[in-house]
Amino acid sequence: MGVERIERFLSKHIEGFFNKRLSSSLELAELVSSVEREIASKARGKHARIPTTFLFSMESEDYHRLYAQSVIDTLYLAAAKAIILYDASATAPLVIRLKEDDSIQRGRYELRASEAEEEDTAQTLVLEKRGLVREASAMRPMDSLTFAALSVLTGPDRETAIELGTGDVHIGRKAQNELILTDANVSRTHAWIAYERHRHILHDANSTNGTFVNDERVRSACLREGDIIRMGETTIRYEVI
Repeated sequence: MGVERIERFLSKHIEGFFNKRLSSSLELAELVSSVEREIASKARGKHARIPTTFLFSMESEDYHRLYAQSVIDTLYLAAAKAIILYDASATAPLVIRLKEDDSIQRGRYELRASEAEEEDTAQTLVLEKRGLVREASAMRPMDSLTFAALSVLTGPDRETAIELGTGDVHIGRKAQNELILTDANVSRTHAWIAYERHRHILHDANSTNGTFVNDERVRSACLREGDIIRMGETTIRYEVI
């Protein structure tokens, strides 16, 4: 092998070796940012159509390193929080998918976000590998995750707080409520919060003294970041956590 051919050989293979060794791995923070950007870019206008299915394609090493329920949970939470913070809503369930694709360079990814509803996958980790789709079993249901909170600001129960996820939260003096208030001007079941269209909706429960959001009496209201809820002598702040 001539000197020039040896130099070309070493140049090609050593360069390739160091490129591979020095190429950075794909970080979860990059995926989180892309979900947030995708929702932010679509959350404009009264009839905005928000993507709820996110398919990430990535190189094998990155795929196997990110193959974890904690990663899916983090991406799900990023999407759920972004929908609230950008004052959007959506009807289809949130679905996060990871797919192995060796045509993609290590440290890079491709994201396909869509509005399509995926049946029976709302709370399931879905992983795709080499074109074959399989659902991982024994995964923690998404309704165990929390991404917002109610914090009592004034009243007898000041500094009481509760975290919110996708489950209903009842508020009032009754012991069976998730958020129990001892304010005498609050009804036994004064109001409740439901999770609808990926938003927390506050409903008054025919209370005696009414439910107020930012000093406006409401029968129901879609809660926004920083809203102040008042019932009786108690004020409560709603916020994304």
